[in-house]
Amino acid sequence: MDYGFIRLNEIRENPERYLREKSLWLLSAYMHGYFERQNQIDGSLQSEVWSSGDFQAFVEGYYRTCGTPLGWSFIIERKCVGKDAAWDKFWELFDKYWDVKTARPYGAARAWPPADNRPRPRWARSELFGILRDMRFDPHYYDWSKPFVSIPYHIYGYYARQQEKGKATKADGRFLAEFQAFVEWRHGTRHDGGRARWWEIIIRNSRDDSDAFHEFYRILDEYLEKAVGAVMEKPVRTRWDFDDEALFFKKEG
Repeated sequence: MDYGFIRLNEIRENPERYLREKSLWLLSAYMHGYFERQNQIDGSLQSEVWSSGDFQAFVEGYYRTCGTPLGWSFIIERKCVGKDAAWDKFWELFDKYWDVKTARPYGAARAWPPADNRPRPRWARSELFGILRDMRFDPHYYDWSKPFVSIPYHIYGYYARQQEKGKATKADGRFLAEFQAFVEWRHGTRHDGGRARWWEIIIRNSRDDSDAFHEFYRILDEYLEKAVGAVMEKPVRTRWDFDDEALFFKKEG
């Protein structure tokens, strides 16, 4: 039983019973204390659905604040006008995060390779590749000492924000759908029926977080070569210059 998630929903329904006021700082402090005691009882530091590290990465991706020393509660409060607005925004983001955490993965029913099995260069226009490039090459943007699982939640947080702003592209959605199928194909896990998300498959086939990072980018490079016909190169421009020529170089021949 996921007691942490049950308690979160109880707080959502009746915040005054547990907190003095609707405050994300108080909520964060309360849940950290709750999980500390839970860890003392049975060693389960985090809820299966609520993991502060995963949610932190999701919020950082949503607000494009990767690498910030601020916790999720301060990030959300700084982006909202007033505590009530911040409180409502937290639950909105938590619902989006929960969807990613518990729903079927993107493209679970897709097969790889696609019927035509030809590279689609136009798919390289997905801005998500720019985020992944920066996470890979820019130590000021992303701290590789974080757990590997922070990468997918950062990406899905960013994608959720792009959808809200109407800026998510077909290339973004296609990549998220097809990469799931590609990882399943690469590791021969189609028998999972789509239950395992691509990052769970990578973690399962890696020794530790460092190995998972390298395995992820190895698979991503292979995907880019086969599906997009391009390679990811170390950028020569600043962090947010999402220029196709700066991101990818077409392969010869």
